[in-house]
Amino acid sequence: MIWIIIIAVAILIIIAAKNILRNAQRQQQVHVSDDGLSVADASKMMAATYNSLYGSLSEQQKLSLLHLVGCFVAYDPADSGKMAQANDIWASFSGMLNISEAKLAQSLQTEKQSDIEKLISEIKPLKGENFMDLFMYTCFSVVSVKRSEKSAGLFEYVFTQIGYTPEELENTLQKISILGQTFLS
Repeated sequence: MIWIIIIAVAILIIIAAKNILRNAQRQQQVHVSDDGLSVADASKMMAATYNSLYGSLSEQQKLSLLHLVGCFVAYDPADSGKMAQANDIWASFSGMLNISEAKLAQSLQTEKQSDIEKLISEIKPLKGENFMDLFMYTCFSVVSVKRSEKSAGLFEYVFTQIGYTPEELENTLQKISILGQTFLS
C-alpha cells in the first residue's frame, strides 16, 4: 500500500514540476509560478522524492536499472520519432537516479549493457522494493512508445524472470495507469 502512495506522490511531483518548468519556459522573465512555487523549489522536491525512492541503492544497482531501460530503448529499433521519445524516457530516468554524466559515460564505455541475463540477475533481488513498480512502468513506457511486439515480448520475459507473474505485471501496470490518469485529469 505504501508503494501506491509513493508512486502517487512521485507522479504528482513530476506533473507539478513539468507544469512549472513549462510555465517558466513560456514566461522566462517570470521566476515564480502563480502558485508561488519556484522552479528551483520544484526541482528540490523532485530530487528529494527520487532520493527517497532510489537513494538507498548502490551506484551499480542504479546503473543496472538504467542499463535495462537502455536495453528496451535499443531493442528492435523503431522510426526516429519513436526512438527520440524512448531516449527521452531513458534520459529522464537517468536524472531520477542522480547518476553523474561522467559515471554514466564511463559505464557505457566499459560495461556490456546489453547482457540482459546479467542485468536481470542484478535487478531480481530488488523485486520487493517500493520503486520497482515505477521502474516497471518506466520500462513499459519505452515499450509503449516503440509499439513493437518484440519489445513487448522482451518486457514480459524480463519481468517474469525478475519474478513477476503475468497477472502481477498486468495489475501493476493498470494501477499505475489509473493513478496517472487520475492525477493528469
